[in-house]
Amino acid sequence: MNDALRSIRLTLIQARSRSWSSWLRLLGLYALICILVFSLNNYLHVSVSIPTVPSSSLRARVMHITTQPITTQPPSPPKPIPLPYPSTCADVALNSSLPNSHPLCEPYQITEHRTRSGYYQRYHPEYVFEFEEHKATSADYQPCKDLMTRPPKIVRDDLGGALSHSAMHDYLDQTNCYYGSVLKPNLQYLDSGHYRSVYSLTSLNLIFKDVHGDGISRDYRNGDSRENDHSSRYDREVIVMKELGGKENNIIPLHSTSCHYDGSFLQLGGGSLLAQIISENVTPDNQLSQILIGMANGLRVLHANNAIHTDIDVKQWVVIDGTAYLQDFNRVRFLDELHIGDQGIVKCKVFIKKAGGSRRAPEEYNLLWMEEKVDVWSLGLAVYEVLFLEEIWATLGISRKREAPEYVKRGEYAEIEELDYKPIAVKAGRDELWAKEVLEVIKKCLKYEPEERPKAGEVRDMLKVIDEKYF
Repeated sequence: MNDALRSIRLTLIQARSRSWSSWLRLLGLYALICILVFSLNNYLHVSVSIPTVPSSSLRARVMHITTQPITTQPPSPPKPIPLPYPSTCADVALNSSLPNSHPLCEPYQITEHRTRSGYYQRYHPEYVFEFEEHKATSADYQPCKDLMTRPPKIVRDDLGGALSHSAMHDYLDQTNCYYGSVLKPNLQYLDSGHYRSVYSLTSLNLIFKDVHGDGISRDYRNGDSRENDHSSRYDREVIVMKELGGKENNIIPLHSTSCHYDGSFLQLGGGSLLAQIISENVTPDNQLSQILIGMANGLRVLHANNAIHTDIDVKQWVVIDGTAYLQDFNRVRFLDELHIGDQGIVKCKVFIKKAGGSRRAPEEYNLLWMEEKVDVWSLGLAVYEVLFLEEIWATLGISRKREAPEYVKRGEYAEIEELDYKPIAVKAGRDELWAKEVLEVIKKCLKYEPEERPKAGEVRDMLKVIDEKYF
């Protein structure tokens, strides 16, 4: 019995000793791991944390894992929020460092258009960089600046406010745009413009405009980071064609669009560019008279919907079955109305800082605020070219590229006022008396002061009276 008890006691002692040895080995291994982790952490000097993010998505939480250096220095204080650069008189009031006599707080006067051109450079040289391109900046029209590229109010209301690019696509008929996507593989390249390429689908008499995909204007690609908003241009063009397109409006209608890229199909119906008709010179005077009336009517409709084209040229019209259709609306600006101070409802003007080409109005060349009369000036030049088969600059012996812009800016148009209708009418093969009266309408369009030019609707009405008189 005693031998059995001694055997059991010896067995328990051996088992206990083996258990203590195992625990000691495990504790030693754990201590070694802790030492290694601590050393590695000090060596890398990084900490890993998962901040709280307002998302239940595991992927979102994982994407917010951050690694950042350990530092004992306190965080930098937040940078002060800069005051807004003065664009209205209210902005001036927020900034005590600006004088109360700041020009933005002065009343806007049309008579100062020419004299104010150097105002900021003379009296506020610190603002030259911002103001050198805003020669008529004022508190009256500055609030309108952000509205220039927004669509007409009726469209904004339909979409619940300001138009976004995605909302514009949703606004278009989906069946229409999927049909356009199916047509794209059958296109034939024609030409490229400032922001889009042009293709032909001759089997259906369609023209397709495909917006350049890089979002940067060709003018800015060589190291210049200024973006040209091609999507905005596309939106404006499509909205105008969808809302206003039709024969009775003399505006090219939208045929279809693409859902997955910025592109639009235009129904030409076997038409010809107006420039081509001019070069062929086979259209009789009575038909040409109807084309001129349609040119003016398209602008009338556009202006009646608070939009201006700002890029009028003979190449912007297509003639289909004897009817002129206005097209190419990517440079359109929308006029809006605002309630400004004691003035009540004020109709906005627009400003475009780049005035190239030879068919711009004086106010655009002089970098002033503009309204619909800027199109009437260019319409006068286009009607002259259709009527007499050459640009007015060729008739006057003025270089279109080098001399025409400066000539327009000066505002001294004695040569235009004194133009003799007979030689140019005979040269173009026009009825002299009809050409004489149309030339008088053209001269009214080419007045230096916008207020002295007729409206597009008035131009159309004058051309109608002349047409009824002779044809």
